[in-house]
Amino acid sequence: MQLAYYDLRDPADLEIIEQTLAIIAKECAIDPDLLQPEARIDELGIASIDLVQTMFAIESHFDVEIPVVPQQSGAEFATVGDLIEHTLSTIKSISAGQDSST
Repeated sequence: MQLAYYDLRDPADLEIIEQTLAIIAKECAIDPDLLQPEARIDELGIASIDLVQTMFAIESHFDVEIPVVPQQSGAEFATVGDLIEHTLSTIKSISAGQDSST
């Protein structure tokens, strides 16, 4: 996987990104090296049903609910980077909420 393409300002993000990319590659049967941030999901040939299944797998793996637009079921993510950013943002906001409640 080409992690060098991802903006890793926070080194803690590396594990989440690696795991998310591995899930996308597995669920969509995509070569992990193609999963660059600017790679368009439609151009990678990822079917909408595969994207929905990928979202479920990400949620299950990280034990989070990834909010999506109900009518789009993940289609609002134009690129792999959009999906990664959304996943990171969701996990960080949940973690921040848990940290503040302790």
